[in-house]
Amino acid sequence: MERKILKTENGIQELEIIIDDDAFQSYYNTAYNKIKNKLSIPGFRKGKVPFHIAKKQFGGMIQEQAIDEAAQDSFEKVVTEDKIHLISRPELTNIDMNNGVVKFNFSYGVYPEVTLNEYKGLTVDEPVHAVTEDEVEVEISKILNAQGTFEDATIVDDENFVVGLSFLTLDNETKEINTEIEPFEDNVYLNNEKIDRKLVDVLIGAKVGEKVEYIFEHDQPHDEHQHEAGETHQHIYQVEVKDIQKLIPAVLTDEFVKEFTKEKFDNVEDFKEDLEFSLQEEWDRKCRAAVEDQIVAKLINDNTVDAPEPFVNNAIEILVNNFLKQYGEAAKNVKREIFNEQFHPIAVRNVKWELIRNKVIELENIEVEDYDIDQLAASEAAKVGREVAEVRKVIETNENIKMQILNKKVIDFILDFAVTNEVPYEDLMDEEM
Repeated sequence: MERKILKTENGIQELEIIIDDDAFQSYYNTAYNKIKNKLSIPGFRKGKVPFHIAKKQFGGMIQEQAIDEAAQDSFEKVVTEDKIHLISRPELTNIDMNNGVVKFNFSYGVYPEVTLNEYKGLTVDEPVHAVTEDEVEVEISKILNAQGTFEDATIVDDENFVVGLSFLTLDNETKEINTEIEPFEDNVYLNNEKIDRKLVDVLIGAKVGEKVEYIFEHDQPHDEHQHEAGETHQHIYQVEVKDIQKLIPAVLTDEFVKEFTKEKFDNVEDFKEDLEFSLQEEWDRKCRAAVEDQIVAKLINDNTVDAPEPFVNNAIEILVNNFLKQYGEAAKNVKREIFNEQFHPIAVRNVKWELIRNKVIELENIEVEDYDIDQLAASEAAKVGREVAEVRKVIETNENIKMQILNKKVIDFILDFAVTNEVPYEDLMDEEM
């Protein structure tokens, strides 16, 4: 058996395998032996048809099975012997039989060869943030608001109100009601950082039954039409105040803490201390994510790595599916071409990082060890209240979780050799903006 890589281009490799007449004849004989007991020809008992007669009448079927067996068997041998790393199902693109020689041509996706520049000794800004008392108080305020009660009101005095609103879309030019767009209603809590400040501002001082004008501006297209990058679009609404509810926050007492935490804590001080710890954990995760983003960006910038189209298309598919799961109905009318365009840069980055990370794993012999699984299982079991052994079994059978462990170990490895400079988290974010 001979083999030859014809070409490798954009993550697609083409392979030619040549089998001589003797080798193919063995596959032909095997195929014949598999079906001979099923052959039936008038004048001969089933399974007793002479070979030359069977070949004459059923030769095409026997040869087809022999070709299938030879193609599959020879390809698997080449992949194993030459250690080809497949990323897609192989396609048999051509079969050529001539003078007893059979040629098979295959096409399949492969991991491209990656050569890395020096990845040890990177200079990395390591952001830090210590939780303040004010941040703890803000978080407590959110909890007390969420556990509060409501009472009817006639005027919006400040942001501590939930307002029932009805929206009518106005024509941008005439300011007349656009009857082609259905009106809609919503209940809005004004003291919410996700709410547009312009809407909050026009509602402060409003009374039940009052109508105000609200202009919503955004930078991305809201429909299927294409717009210039950075173009600002606006929608004008007539907003009627239908209902006003004043939020009366809960009061922070030992009794409240005991009930809210289901008796995990029985006093305010312990509750605040635990809350501060949780907030610090969240900030530590954000700081870690910022470090990872820096390392990934540096390694991508420092290395010339191609992102093969099959990889990118698969990465886009994953991003789109995750987006649709998150936003569902709100995203169902967006054309797929828009998704592909918007997610393409992220997909390319993800693919390049995956190839770089896998090369580091290969060069440094990084692997998931029992210790890694034990540590993660213990941590997750404590969070979800399950047995460690049960969680461990889930981790052992989940390749995505194992890859997350490997990803963390690669980042840790690079950090071990990096030159790190501690900087306030806010300063780092300001620089990136």
